Amino acid sequence: MSLAAPWIVGLLKIPAEEVELGIQLLRLTAISFGFMLATGAYGAIPQALQRYDLDTAVTVAQSVVLTAGSVAILLAGRGLYELVLWSVITTVLRQLANMIVAKRLIPRLRLLPMPSRAGLKEVFSFGVFTMATRALGMAGNEADRLLLGALVSPAAVAYLSVPKSLVLRGTRAVTSLGAAL
Repeated sequence: MSLAAPWIVGLLKIPAEEVELGIQLLRLTAISFGFMLATGAYGAIPQALQRYDLDTAVTVAQSVVLTAGSVAILLAGRGLYELVLWSVITTVLRQLANMIVAKRLIPRLRLLPMPSRAGLKEVFSFGVFTMATRALGMAGNEADRLLLGALVSPAAVAYLSVPKSLVLRGTRAVTSLGAAL
């Protein structure tokens, strides 16, 4: 995604003076996406062990920090770059928290896996379908923003994304609290 950023930005309806910003934002997003792809399984461990309290604590903490930071960034008059950067930072922090929680729940867990031929075969035989499902799900979730950016402008995407993100984070926090109770 990072390497394809200039091409992707070329597909969007972006004024010439904002093309570089669009490329920077896509590259920031690629960092977040790559980190989540590499560490996402750690977030499933508390759920698998039915420790919904821990999963909820991490989810609510990230939602509160992301929302509060986003509001502070907007009140400070900052722009889209700072909002995306803050989102990437909170995503990385959440994944690090998930890794810490997973390690405490399973002390023998290796945070850096040691690949083996049998393990890679098992992962790729199942993982290809899982990755395709996740990629299609993410594309479906982002389709409105991609179309809005391609047909209208990045500013319109920002006007949609910020409130949508705040509502989704709030919904996720409430859902997590409900699951824990």
